Amino acid sequence: MRKILLTCVWMLCGLLFSPLFAGDAESAALAVKAAEQAKNGDWRDAAKTYEEAEFEAADPQLRLNSLSGAAEAWRNAGMLYKEYEAIEKILTLYPGRCDFEALTAREYAIAHAFADGHRDPAFWHLRFIPWLTDKDRTAEIGEQALKHAPFAKEAAGMRLKLALLYDKEGKLEESIQHLRSLVKDHPESTQHKYGLLGLGEMLFFRSRRGDGDGRLNREAVAVFEEFRKQYPDATEIPYVERCILQGKDIQSERMLGIARYYNRTGRKQAAQQYLNMVLKEFPDSKSAAESESLLVKIDKEYTPGDFLPEVKSRELTSPRRAIPEEEQPLLIAPENSGGKYLLPVYDVMGSKKKEAAK
Repeated sequence: MRKILLTCVWMLCGLLFSPLFAGDAESAALAVKAAEQAKNGDWRDAAKTYEEAEFEAADPQLRLNSLSGAAEAWRNAGMLYKEYEAIEKILTLYPGRCDFEALTAREYAIAHAFADGHRDPAFWHLRFIPWLTDKDRTAEIGEQALKHAPFAKEAAGMRLKLALLYDKEGKLEESIQHLRSLVKDHPESTQHKYGLLGLGEMLFFRSRRGDGDGRLNREAVAVFEEFRKQYPDATEIPYVERCILQGKDIQSERMLGIARYYNRTGRKQAAQQYLNMVLKEFPDSKSAAESESLLVKIDKEYTPGDFLPEVKSRELTSPRRAIPEEEQPLLIAPENSGGKYLLPVYDVMGSKKKEAAK
């Protein structure tokens, strides 16, 4: 009886494990085939064969080796997104067995390649057609690389590129968040300067479209002041200083508006507090003179102090590409007329006045 029981146990073990061993043997044979294909330069076929080997294998090391072979083959085939998928599978399934730092660095490199214009062919057999390409994968790969290694040396550059990409796509919140992370987490990076400048600009222009309690504007001014402090010799300093002045104008104007409201509703003391804040914190703002005049009317005992500082120019002078002068300036383009005009509308009278002036 004991002998029969042992025989049954061995048979059961054979039934359980023989398919696994057979799978590993098949996987090893496929890996040899893939290596031969790679040696002959058939990189796409090699990658697909490595993927078959990974599917057949039960042993974790065989699966890891097959995925590594597939990633390298896809890379040599120029299919970077397929390479990324293989690397991502390795990082997810075998984080303790792989060279995690090297693989995350490679993910960053792939994301940068897409950001710089690389696109995989949409169809392998039509890869010779340059415009028949797959979509931009920068955001997908870059975001995943940042999840794996948010403080890697490549992270600062990736955050800056993603911020620019999201800004271009109109995803302002995502862009601002990446710039905030860049400024906070990578103060020693070469991208830190551009992160500060970009964050200040984005917050500033966002605040001008509506800012509720003025939080974005205050943050923008603080970021610009930090830029001025850290990079006093930067060529962007004149532009930054004008942005700071405009930002303070917005804050002081908001305070003046609150003071007007309190004055109108009979809350004179509250109005005085806001007017004093304008004069104390923003003496060089455009609202300072009006705030002082209103304070004199409200508080008969208030005596104006020294002369307020000169209001400097607020005109932003950042480099911009000039619009070429036209003979007849375009007033309305058909695309901007809501379907009203089929042809462009030009300023004929303006051109006639120019001719008369000559």
